[in-house]
Amino acid sequence: MRPALPAIRLIALGENDFEPGPASDERAEGLRALDFAVARYGCASFSLAGAALGWTDGYVEHGCGLWDIAAGVVICREAGLCVTASEIAPGRWSIDARR
Repeated sequence: MRPALPAIRLIALGENDFEPGPASDERAEGLRALDFAVARYGCASFSLAGAALGWTDGYVEHGCGLWDIAAGVVICREAGLCVTASEIAPGRWSIDARR
């Protein structure tokens, strides 16, 4: 019989032209320091759907468009995730959706 593997906490992290690569990398390191594995799928709607379905423990992005996250915010909230979405600049949004 094999020993049980430890649970892996996986969070998806978004990237865009609003937040430079080094800032996104710094956010990834901060999440890793909180014992998350980090995935970067390159698509907010896919990442939010994955979080709602339980494939990941959440999704974080700063600087995305509202059209990227509007439906996902509702779906993730209905799935029981804690979701914070706020406009951080004209037309740019921040989202943090986690279990």
